[in-house]
Parts: sequence; structure tokens; C-alpha cells
Amino acid sequence: FAPHQTSTIEMKLVTKGVAYWSRPDLGIDPEDVKVSGGTMKVTVHSLGSVDAPAASLVVRDKPGKIVGTGSIPALKAPVDLVPKTAVVSVPYAKGGTVSIEMKGDLPEITLMNNRVELE
Repeated sequence: FAPHQTSTIEMKLVTKGVAYWSRPDLGIDPEDVKVSGGTMKVTVHSLGSVDAPAASLVVRDKPGKIVGTGSIPALKAPVDLVPKTAVVSVPYAKGGTVSIEMKGDLPEITLMNNRVELE
């Protein structure tokens, strides 16, 4: 945008989506991953404004092959401002990734908190 000038942008809604306040959101952070031997315990957080359905925690090795999965139970939304979490145990894959994968058509608020790179 040019400084000291008014910019006008005209937009047209092509497809109506799901409002952000009507979406679930599950998230993980590197600090949520605790490794002990060949196993990880991953704390999954419900961050959305509606309850999150059951999902999967998927571990992939460096080339991207699935080496393990775990079940994330349905989690309530933290509308009472009290954290809602579940701890899921999965195999550890050095140099791989661990990610949340939800099923269904309901989008999350963001996907940026669904994956952690493993060291």
C-alpha cells in the first residue's frame, strides 16, 4: 500500500466457509512432546471454541513413512477457560514428525499448530 494514500479493494465472496468461532482446534507444541526411550508422550490441547472430535496422532519417519499412530479422544472446547488436554503415547522417530490429523469436513481454526518436527 502506498503511504499517505487511500487504497480501495473490492472483494466478492466466492464460497461461504465455516466461521472461525464455530471451529474446533487441536494443537501441539514442541514442549508438549516428552521422549522416554523409544516412546513419546504428546500432550494435545483443545484450543477452539467448539468441541473437537476424536482424531489421530501420526508419527512419520524422516522420509515420511508412517511409523506409528495414536488415538486422540474427543475433547471439549475450553469455553470455561480451563485447559482441555489429552496425553497420547506413540513411538518415537528421530528426525521425523508427529502431527494431528482430524477426519471429516469441519475445518480447524489453524493447521499451523498441528505438527512438530522431532529431533
